[in-house]
Amino acid sequence: MASPRSTRHGERRAAGTAHARAVAADARTDADARTDADARTDAADARTDADAPADGAAPADADAFEVLNPAALGVPRGWNHGLLAPPGGRALFVAGQTAGGADGHVQTPDFAAQFALALDRVLAVVRAAGGEPSHIGRMTIYVTDLAVYQEARSELGAAWRDRLGRHYPAIALVEVSGLVDAGAQVEIEATAILP
Repeated sequence: MASPRSTRHGERRAAGTAHARAVAADARTDADARTDADARTDAADARTDADAPADGAAPADADAFEVLNPAALGVPRGWNHGLLAPPGGRALFVAGQTAGGADGHVQTPDFAAQFALALDRVLAVVRAAGGEPSHIGRMTIYVTDLAVYQEARSELGAAWRDRLGRHYPAIALVEVSGLVDAGAQVEIEATAILP
């Protein structure tokens, strides 16, 4: 039997994940909403026979994730339900990153600025491993206040597009009561698959 504390945590996590799906809808315009079939059709249309290597090797985009958005789950907006890693990829696990500077102190009290700095730190780890933003397959965003997150959606969307363009990994948004770094309001962890 779950303790009251673990039950509350599970309820909060479930509510946070459901809320993340609703909130993330504002991160992408209706024109950006895509189905799995659309993504596969576009990818196929982008390739030509001239792109295929003569030796039968995998095409150049073989290191791309396969986007999986089952119709029964609804159209995701601002994330994808699943990304299937390419064969032979190497997994990179990025620890939770906040807006901390080299001195370990959070650099700003502004939520949107903290989000942008945390993304920058995640991307610094990915790039240090030889990866690119498009190699990120999963991300968990921890926030201390969902209402503040909602109020900053426009700024967060701009920060996202500046750094990741229109790449949307599988994302979970979780509200927590606090983070380890003093003053941190957001922490982002990620998993990337590198070719």
